[in-house]
Amino acid sequence: MRRVKRTALSLNASIAVLLLLPATAAFAQSIVGISIACSNDHVYAWFADRRVTSGTSSNLGSYQPPHAYSLPAGKTPADVIGVGIAGNDHVYAWYRDGTASSGTSTDLGHYRAPYHYSLPAGKTTADVVGIDIACSNDHVYAWYKDRTASFAGNDHVYVWYRDLTVTSGTSDHLDTYRAPYSYVLGLGPCSVTAGTPQLNTADHVIFAVVNRGPSCETTATMKISLNRDVPFWFDPTLASKTIALINGDVAVQYRCAGTSTGQNVYVEVESEGRKIQSPRAAIQFCN
Repeated sequence: MRRVKRTALSLNASIAVLLLLPATAAFAQSIVGISIACSNDHVYAWFADRRVTSGTSSNLGSYQPPHAYSLPAGKTPADVIGVGIAGNDHVYAWYRDGTASSGTSTDLGHYRAPYHYSLPAGKTTADVVGIDIACSNDHVYAWYKDRTASFAGNDHVYVWYRDLTVTSGTSDHLDTYRAPYSYVLGLGPCSVTAGTPQLNTADHVIFAVVNRGPSCETTATMKISLNRDVPFWFDPTLASKTIALINGDVAVQYRCAGTSTGQNVYVEVESEGRKIQSPRAAIQFCN
């Protein structure tokens, strides 16, 4: 039996309007491109925060968690109108200024710098709601706001929607093979972690890294302090900072040159009514 390859429709602001679906997930709205690799059927999703995941149609991060990708010079994720993966696993990205590039999942301009492409007569980049490449013949499919498509064919087409459902069908009947079913982004939880303090001996600095993410959707204020553990007494603060953050890392550090040895230090984070502490670290010698 011939294996049927699949293509995918990129998800951006227009597709939800086209199909009259509500925007219910902030990270779903932040997808700037999505495609299926011809070599292994892995689904790749590129996000507006310059991260890319790899997974299945129902769990976009099941194979690879979020990791960084880069764009050609002068391009931003907001410029992307579609991403497609060709039969040789080259990743093509199309931009709003009428240019396209070729690269890898993590470097969208690795193989070819931006070059100009053309659309059918009467169409502009503002009309495009999705672009992808058919694995069977490397034909490029494009879908438009007026519910038309170019290069229609018989490859399976997968479409991911803002309400966290996905369908499978053809280029002109997007749910022919499978009605809407649920998918998850697979980005991981929204959590706060406090790393164990470490000593940079060259600079005489005690430092620790606090992380929030990877899939938080709202900003939270974090009060971070690097403290010395003093038994049977209050713990003095060596360094502190307060920061508002959605997702990312924050470092706190203390220059310890000239201080006494044998300090036990830890990081404490207070955010959204919760307080967490890192493991204690024994800093025996600082200078």
